[in-house]
Amino acid sequence: MDKVAHLSKESCTLPCKICAVNEKGKECRDLKRKEEILVYDNAE
Repeated sequence: MDKVAHLSKESCTLPCKICAVNEKGKECRDLKRKEEILVYDNAE
């Protein structure tokens, strides 16, 4: 299973994830796992 996946902006609103807008786009971290799963979505 791929640890990195492209999620839509709406998918990033889950309570178990932290979203931040940065240079690469939207950063999502899964808090349920100790492993930091970064998901970048193209930010306009």
